[in-house]
Amino acid sequence: MAGKRGSGAAAKSTRPAGTPAARPVSGWRRLLRDPRLGQAAWVLLPLRAFLAVTFLYAGLSKLFDRNYLDASSPLGVRQQMLHAAIGSPISALVTSSAHHAVVTGLLIAFGEVAAGLGALIGLFTRAAAGLGMFLALSFFLTVSWRTSPYYFGSDIVFLFAWTPLLLAGDGGLFSVRNALRRRVREWMELPPVPRPHESAALGALVERRTALTGGAIAGAIAILVAVFGSFLALVRRDGGAPAAQEPAGGQLSAPPNPGNGAPPTGQAIASVSDVGVGAAKSFTLANGDPGWLIRTHFRRKLQEVLFDGRPEADADLAANAKSFFAQIAADRKTLVVPANAQEAAKLGAHYKNAALGDLAVQRSGPKTLFDFGEWRSEVASRRNPDGTTSFITISPGVSGFEFVVGGGAKQTLTLRDAQHEYLFESG
Repeated sequence: MAGKRGSGAAAKSTRPAGTPAARPVSGWRRLLRDPRLGQAAWVLLPLRAFLAVTFLYAGLSKLFDRNYLDASSPLGVRQQMLHAAIGSPISALVTSSAHHAVVTGLLIAFGEVAAGLGALIGLFTRAAAGLGMFLALSFFLTVSWRTSPYYFGSDIVFLFAWTPLLLAGDGGLFSVRNALRRRVREWMELPPVPRPHESAALGALVERRTALTGGAIAGAIAILVAVFGSFLALVRRDGGAPAAQEPAGGQLSAPPNPGNGAPPTGQAIASVSDVGVGAAKSFTLANGDPGWLIRTHFRRKLQEVLFDGRPEADADLAANAKSFFAQIAADRKTLVVPANAQEAAKLGAHYKNAALGDLAVQRSGPKTLFDFGEWRSEVASRRNPDGTTSFITISPGVSGFEFVVGGGAKQTLTLRDAQHEYLFESG
């Protein structure tokens, strides 16, 4: 019995005497040793998921955006394309596409949906990656072209992020294409995995039938998305370009020509017969504003009349006026008009700057006026996020000059532009 017990003990002890016990492998080490990390499909899965969700979301958000196909909206694809064409190396192509903004906009949205959905479900993943690269390249050459330095733009990153999926595909991981291949082999009464002796012709036949089945599914999805997406985008877009009305306290009235035979509204600034081909005509609006917003579209309008061009000037003017007045409305919410009486009372009576001359602070009832000698303007007040107070000129023709009240012992007002700073000191 003793010998048997000794033999049993010897059988249980396979580790040589003095050898330390093996340490348990940590979860992190097991993850690093996972053989799946050596497979491209698993390594690229996070990138594939990110690109698929991002492009799918980008395309759907365009279709659900009611401003996307609105030619008069500054957020619409037409205005964005015209803006992106400035300085772009493919400016002529972008400008030409903007003339068919609805078709171009829908193609962009559907392309993003197709690239995202194809990569997400693993259906023609390489083709989806190629489409994603094409879209990213077009965005890089337009939207991000003027971004400096170039690596601040996201489109060039998306362009190269799609490259691994174009080269490696989905590897059969979470792939509809792979599932279809198994189903085709089942229909052909073949084993799920090709056998070593399977002929190349039979393998090619399986791939061809898989491609045809996948193409039919992709075509059906494309038709559903195109019909539903087009209907949704066209129904939800804003109806037409409304006339840009002058808001309360506004400075510019720029209503477009209704284009339906009705007589034009608004202030007449010139007769076409009085304007030479050089497009030179001075005018001033009734409120004293020189009408810079109208001038930017005047040349285009003249060319349309002279050469029977495509009517775009009215819609462009309406879109810019809409954006302009929206910005005025947003800025107006931050202003106090008339200027805050307590803040205005802290101002000195007279300020001076060596370069710009004198500034006199005057009051007319509840209003506060800044008088510069040659011109003067009522000012509004605004409390800034940093705790300072600004006074902004609001009279027509001279609006938008901002004077920041200094916080030192001496009363000062600071006027800034893009390159200069002018300090007015009380005295």
